[in-house]
Amino acid sequence: MAPNSVLIVEDEAGLRELYEDELKKAGFLVFAVGNGEEALSVAAERQPSAIILDIMLPGMSGLDVLAKLRATEATKATPVFLLTALEETDDRARGISLGASEYLAKTEVSPALVIEKIKAAIGQPAPNTDNQPTPNTEPVNNDNGSS
Repeated sequence: MAPNSVLIVEDEAGLRELYEDELKKAGFLVFAVGNGEEALSVAAERQPSAIILDIMLPGMSGLDVLAKLRATEATKATPVFLLTALEETDDRARGISLGASEYLAKTEVSPALVIEKIKAAIGQPAPNTDNQPTPNTEPVNNDNGSS
């Protein structure tokens, strides 16, 4: 398994590149492909920590890819986040029943939110957004001694 790695399966190049850039900034090793066949090949070979999977792909649908991922020993437990423009309840229900970690509408999520969800799913701590010191960080002393 490639630790802290994410496979992005998205046929829209601009969106794929956006997620790829944001995931790299967050410290992930990223594999990016544009169709289901490539996704299955890379998932088997690289065994990513998590997968972002579009439903509407050329050739094989994302739901078919998900079913094959779940039927494969190496990827059956890999967190898969369905990221799609579709808001069909049937697709959502099928995705969840096939074992998707979450079904996310592209119009309702940002890359930052998806990254937070991935980190939570693979056991990485969420970013510290309340400006409080984390257990392994020293508080910053802003007192310059001019009191």
